[in-house]
Amino acid sequence: MADDAPTGQMLSAENAVTLIRTLATNARAAQQNLGQSDNKSRSTALVSAAMAIRKAEADIMAANRRDIARGKKAGLTDAFIDRLTL
Repeated sequence: MADDAPTGQMLSAENAVTLIRTLATNARAAQQNLGQSDNKSRSTALVSAAMAIRKAEADIMAANRRDIARGKKAGLTDAFIDRLTL
């Protein structure tokens, strides 16, 4: 139930598929890079990722609340809403 950031409109199914494919491709590339890296590099990457998530916590939680509200409005099942909830 993500928004297109500039317009605030719902992500179309076609755009969602493209986004998911891009994220999966990037994740596979990151996995390969991390798998070939040394322990110190992996630890540094994980600490950096954790810090970025903590720094963005308020924005992430606000976006999650918006997604949940939109999901309920769109008639998603309670089980789906439960999985969506952070």
